[in-house]
Amino acid sequence: MKLHLAAMAALVVTLGATGTVGMAKASPLDGHFTECVPFMVAKYVYHQRCTTYYLDENGNRHVASVYHIDQDGQWYVPNE
Repeated sequence: MKLHLAAMAALVVTLGATGTVGMAKASPLDGHFTECVPFMVAKYVYHQRCTTYYLDENGNRHVASVYHIDQDGQWYVPNE
């Protein structure tokens, strides 16, 4: 039974860690787009660091905001 539970836990962690890095499409109204990258907070605990960018009139990319999303889907601002 313990081996079965350990195998299932390892499978869940492996599948969770292989999540794709998401990139939202640019909004046609405001020109903002978001990139999110997973990072490890603790053993088996991953959060996402999301950065929202906007493009100026020359096409240069500028950071509009940075926020994190925890393992429960709650957004928070990092203390950096």
